[in-house]
Amino acid sequence: MKRLAILFLSLVLLESTAVVYAQPDGEALFNNICAVCHKINEGKFVGPDLANVHQKRTEAWLLEFIASSQKMILSGDPDAVAIFNEFNQMQMPDAPYNEEEIKAILTYIAQESPELIAVESESSSGSEGEEQVVESEPARSVEDATEEEILLGRMLFTGEKRLEGAGPACISCHHVKNDKIIGGGLLAKDLTSVFARLNETGIKAMVSAPPFPVMREAYSRGSVTDEEAYYVTAFLKYADREQYGQHSRNYQHRFLATGLTGIIVLLGIYSFIWRKRRKRKVNHGIYNRQISSESSL
Repeated sequence: MKRLAILFLSLVLLESTAVVYAQPDGEALFNNICAVCHKINEGKFVGPDLANVHQKRTEAWLLEFIASSQKMILSGDPDAVAIFNEFNQMQMPDAPYNEEEIKAILTYIAQESPELIAVESESSSGSEGEEQVVESEPARSVEDATEEEILLGRMLFTGEKRLEGAGPACISCHHVKNDKIIGGGLLAKDLTSVFARLNETGIKAMVSAPPFPVMREAYSRGSVTDEEAYYVTAFLKYADREQYGQHSRNYQHRFLATGLTGIIVLLGIYSFIWRKRRKRKVNHGIYNRQISSESSL
């Protein structure tokens, strides 16, 4: 009986140890965060295609870059700076993964990568061995968006129309230079020219599956639908195209002037209310009561 108990405990410990040391699921980790901006052997997306990236960079470099790309860029690493500039200085968020999880992602990328990155062109005009970039075509381009759809995108951006998932409006954190919009938030980047930097596919990906921690948390209770992402992207394309005919708005001086005016008005009201108050060094009512009580003693 004692031996059976020991055997049972040994099996339990072995099972728990296997669970603790189970390898991270690289595919799930990749799809959770990385797939928003990167593809494997499908061409450039928001960021570079990651096919065979393990052959282009050392593991140590990849671990450091994925953990914090901005840290490497600020340190002056030439490869990190080159990638940052090539992709319109789009900031890659720090990976919320530990080293083992990042290694699992790299293993998954290696497994999914083809033996050769270059694809021979089968077209008559292309030269043999020419590298192809496969662009994913959207189901319906914002080039075809109507004025009503652009207006709807603006209303979703400003919060005039609520998102189906009840998430915050874009204007809570972002600003767009447009005469029909009051000044937006300053927590995140100005989105006036974002369409020129990320194009339609990139913006839709960012809106539908946010890769940034703050944005991801903001929409954790309800994601933006594909239809809403289309409308917002259509509006941002319009804002990018029309930005040079719009006027920049700076409300700092207006807020300061309004505040000072309010203070002056309040001081005037208080002065009017207290204009009949007698100014004495001593409150004679209290003084007379004190003298009267002392004399009675």
